[in-house]
Amino acid sequence: MAVVSIGPWGGQGGGEWSCMFSVGLKRILVTYASCIHSLVFQDSSGMFSQKFGTDGGLIGGCRVKEVLIDWPNEYLVSLSGRLGSHGSVGCTIKYLVFQTNARTYAFGVEYFEDTSFSIPIKSGVVVGFHGRAGLLVDSIGLHVAPLTPVPQVQASQIHESKFVAPFRPKRSPP
Repeated sequence: MAVVSIGPWGGQGGGEWSCMFSVGLKRILVTYASCIHSLVFQDSSGMFSQKFGTDGGLIGGCRVKEVLIDWPNEYLVSLSGRLGSHGSVGCTIKYLVFQTNARTYAFGVEYFEDTSFSIPIKSGVVVGFHGRAGLLVDSIGLHVAPLTPVPQVQASQIHESKFVAPFRPKRSPP
């Protein structure tokens, strides 16, 4: 599967990070206040990424929110936000929006003087995230793979069956 990395958008602080999912995105844990402090991702197999950023222990008033995504019925269709200076830290992600085909989840504070970014996903599926993080999430981008259609099964194609014994074909009488 060919994966394309898009971005990241944000500052150059902190260290590089990247995570890829073996299957669809199921959960995002976001720690935030006036900017994004940390992100943790979970795929639908139950695997968690490491924490990118910190809990914001130096700054009081942080919140932790959980985004639950009903994969495969719900999936990410857009990532957007705003980036700007945050004190001595420099450029960081201050506002982050995860939009799925069903809902929109926003975190941080939207300062209109900050620079906005938007990554719509039209013909692919998000298979991971990447960026930079230290005390805060300094930048974020996406790993996207080509969209492969999921075969649709009609109700008329579903048949109930019970497994009782190994299959043995009947022999025709001689």
